[in-house]
Amino acid sequence: MRPAQLPCGRRRWRTALRAPALASALASALVAPFVAVCGLGVRAAPSEGTAAAAEAAPSVADVVGRVRTTSYDTYLAGLGVDEGDLRGYDEDGFPQPALVAARTFIADALAASLGTENVSLQTFKAGGYDGVNVVGVLPGTGARRGQRYVLGAHYDSEQNGGADDDASGVAGVLEAARVLAGSRFDATRVFVAFDQEEERDNGWARGSQAFVRRAKRRSAIKAMVGLDMIAYRASDPGRITLARCDYAR
Repeated sequence: MRPAQLPCGRRRWRTALRAPALASALASALVAPFVAVCGLGVRAAPSEGTAAAAEAAPSVADVVGRVRTTSYDTYLAGLGVDEGDLRGYDEDGFPQPALVAARTFIADALAASLGTENVSLQTFKAGGYDGVNVVGVLPGTGARRGQRYVLGAHYDSEQNGGADDDASGVAGVLEAARVLAGSRFDATRVFVAFDQEEERDNGWARGSQAFVRRAKRRSAIKAMVGLDMIAYRASDPGRITLARCDYAR
């Protein structure tokens, strides 16, 4: 976890889970903290054009219940996490093919959930390296739409497949975007996949720093939750280990 992201607070747990228990644990680890930190403030997306649907406010449990392990797994696999898939930069500072492919996959996944018009590529240059953050926005629909709540993770890795660090977090961001897109929030929600988090010749956390610099000039960010290394495969092939911060500050 890097300084430009929200640090982990007082408690962290890790637990090994078999597949049947994974859905509820993923929901708890991914979506619940974000909703809790940001406040609910949601209205159901209109259905069949009825005023009643627009006014109904789903509970946190309703929103969290939409998380699907199959969807999370699809996102994780699409990020290039196999051995030999290097999501970093070569010695000349050029992005490796798997990094570029992951960037495209993330943009497409966010567009499928939030709409193409709400997804953008935020380019930046840091120490001779050209980086790209992928940003998706779920616009607020109420009086607090000028306020922004951010959920983020980094999609580059340190010369490895990076399934844990941090494809696990990026898949969580994508799943949260899919789940939360089904509701309308008073305030704006932002989903970010950061580039250049890992330490290189040009430093580290460059993508999140670039995002913060621009965000300070353009919008009021009220809170941010960072998903960093939230899952990895345990020694038992039938289990996956999840990690979560119970408190964030």
